[in-house]
Amino acid sequence: MTDRQNISIRITDLAPIPLEIYRADEEVYRMAERHVNHMYAEYHQRYKGRSPRELMAMVAFQFAKLYFRGQSTAEKATELLQRLDTELDALLSAQATPSLGDQP
Repeated sequence: MTDRQNISIRITDLAPIPLEIYRADEEVYRMAERHVNHMYAEYHQRYKGRSPRELMAMVAFQFAKLYFRGQSTAEKATELLQRLDTELDALLSAQATPSLGDQP
């Protein structure tokens, strides 16, 4: 059995898009498909008179904004974890090193 599979996703009223993906990733692809279509439908209702191309550009921009916000958050979290790791190492090193007052 292969760990890859073929699926088709449908974005708005466009033709299905065939994809070959890892089986473990199918849920992510389906979720992305649902969210893009949901956001497109919301924009279609909110911005009547806009072309499908303009609406899809707005959807793409929102997802790009979310991506970069998430990337920035992840970078900040990584920096914080590195600082905490350094501080923890320093505390553990200080405990492991006997002070002069601890000698018999």
